[in-house]
Parts: sequence; structure tokens; C-alpha cells
Amino acid sequence: EELYEQAAVRLARHGLLDRWTLYYQNSCRWQGALRKHVIEKARLCPRLNGYDFLGGIHSHWHRSGYGCGCLNEFYEFKHGDRAVDFLEYNGQSVLLLDHGDNFTHFAGETFAADIHVAWYEAQPLPEGLLKWRLIDTNEDVRLEGEISTEPVCVGRLARLGLVTLDWPAVSIPQKLTLVVEHAQAQLRNRWHFWVFPTSRSGNHSPKTRVVTELVNGDVD
Repeated sequence: EELYEQAAVRLARHGLLDRWTLYYQNSCRWQGALRKHVIEKARLCPRLNGYDFLGGIHSHWHRSGYGCGCLNEFYEFKHGDRAVDFLEYNGQSVLLLDHGDNFTHFAGETFAADIHVAWYEAQPLPEGLLKWRLIDTNEDVRLEGEISTEPVCVGRLARLGLVTLDWPAVSIPQKLTLVVEHAQAQLRNRWHFWVFPTSRSGNHSPKTRVVTELVNGDVD
């Protein structure tokens, strides 16, 4: 309790106490995005057949400051997290996108990334169909496509295919989400990207809207 009281005192001292809720929400969302990225990075490693997600609860062995946990000190999912979302990248079997570390792109640029599956079910994954769609914050579909997939053996990290698209035109910076589903595997995962407009001269516009969205609380 004293830890939280001291935090309140410091916030009040700097005139920020009225914004503690926004700070907490943004912190949770940032932690969640980072957690998803690093876990998926680990699962993309072909020599890593299993792992232990150490520190599932926020406090873990520490009294505070253990930000990688998916649960807070009261065993509740943090702001912006749900069990169904967490299992999309930390389930027994998952879909993975090998897109490096770049989450910001410009309209008109070509994006290409391999889709993998980490398959650890009791039976092999039969051939099937991988469907992807690019949606905006209103859930409107901007682009979509399908990829036929080959069978996958049990206990394998396997490449399913290549997602290729040209980022659509936008008038202002927008968050677009790539959603991928495999019907036969009953798996689904998603990745958020920021797409920025390009000026008429061909020069890229400054990425200023992200700062505005961070202040307003939308950092998913």
C-alpha cells in the first residue's frame, strides 16, 4: 500500500495526479504490445521447442515493477488484455508473423512477411486454407487474401506461406490490423501497424499523430 501512496504523492507534486488513470492504461497497453512481440519472437526460434513464461503475474517474486506479467497484483488481466487475446500468441499452438521489428509503414509501400505455425497438438495439421484481412479501427476490411497451406507434423515450427500487400492510401496516420486465421487449425492471431500518408512530392509526412494518440490513450 505504501508503494502506491508514494506514487500518488509524487504525481501530485508534479501536477499529474489527475492523469494517473491514462498513465496506467497506456503503460498496460505498451507492456502488452511488448510482451506479445517478444513471446512471438521466442516462438519463431526454430531451436526453441518449449519455453516457460516466467512471471505471469505482475508482482511475481518482486514487490513491484515487474512489467512483463499478464496479470496484475490482484490476479486480474491488465487493462486492454483478455484471456482470449493472450492465448492467440501464448496458446499451445499459434500463428506467427515474421515481420521483424517494424510496426510503422507508409502508404503505397509493399509489405511481405512469412506466416508460420507452431503446431503442438496431438495430431498433424492437415492441408488447409489460411485467410488474412487488413482492417481499420472501424473493423472495415481494406484488403484480404487467402493462402493454401501444406500439412504440418506435430511438434514443428513450419512456414505456411507469404502475406504480401501494398499499404492502402490514407489521408492521416491510421492504425491498421492484420488478422490471420487458419480454419483447419482453429487458430487466429493479429498484428497492429501504423500506416502514414505520403505527400504529393513523394516525401514522407512526419509521424506526429502517434504522439497525439499516445496522449489520448490509444496505443494498441
